[in-house]
Amino acid sequence: MEKIKKYEAAILDILEFYKKSADEETYFITDLKQHHYQVLQSGWTDKKSFKMWIDLHFHIKPDGKVWILENRTEEDVAKDLVKRGVKKYDIVLGFLPEYARPYSEYAVA
Repeated sequence: MEKIKKYEAAILDILEFYKKSADEETYFITDLKQHHYQVLQSGWTDKKSFKMWIDLHFHIKPDGKVWILENRTEEDVAKDLVKRGVKKYDIVLGFLPEYARPYSEYAVA
């Protein structure tokens, strides 16, 4: 449980970084009980099309691994997690297909 709290603090720190440059159409969603953390964007692309999308989505699984399920930013959030004390073997790039994960420098599952 201590590891989960430590990793949660690292994720929340990353979200704080994004909040500094966020506008009113950016939403930060944290589920501290189920350990999901998202940055969500919404807005009108024109007068007819409303869009909503996820920029970042982290999930800490019960085993303590941090799954990055979405990253539509230019930042390498996995490296940002490592800088904040998350071990590489506890990070899974969940947005990659299973066959590609062994070629990343992170956990496969």
